[in-house]
Amino acid sequence: MESTEILELIRKAKAGDNEATETLIEKYLNAVRKINNKWGGTDDGFQEGILGVYQAIKNFDERFNIKFLTYLYYNVESKIRKFVDKERYRVPQYVIEGIKKGERERLQFSEIENFQIEDNSVDLKATESKVFIENIISCCNSREKEVLKLLFIEGYNGEEVAKKLGITRQYIYNIKNKAFKKIRRKIREV
Repeated sequence: MESTEILELIRKAKAGDNEATETLIEKYLNAVRKINNKWGGTDDGFQEGILGVYQAIKNFDERFNIKFLTYLYYNVESKIRKFVDKERYRVPQYVIEGIKKGERERLQFSEIENFQIEDNSVDLKATESKVFIENIISCCNSREKEVLKLLFIEGYNGEEVAKKLGITRQYIYNIKNKAFKKIRRKIREV
């Protein structure tokens, strides 16, 4: 059972008496310090502990026949613990910037010409290979990209590509060689 002095202070504090609230808070500062030190001893944790004392005063019900210090301990510790957990999982600014940068890169990635992923189970190596190829052939014009795609991705031979595009086989050969020169230059730059 709680002392009558503490119960009287709690009743006054609940009624709106600020002096009674301050007296109770001052009385239990050492308990707040002790609990705060258990959870890291930060100034912010101490302030959360004070809020826990205030919450304990506000919500204490003397009908339950428990000591106020027991009820206070639970409230203070839960406030400090919640604060520490929240701080532990707070995302630092440099991580947020990295996420934003990644979002920009993802948007740029999705703008790559004719790049599509059909299913949700993405093969990372295949995706990296596609990105590498797209990056390498980005130096080529659209005609060169089309010829390379038909020859090396879709498996047509030079004569079939020439018929499909309505140009000579020699011209396909020249386009392919010109594209290869550009690609070699690009690879040397990297």
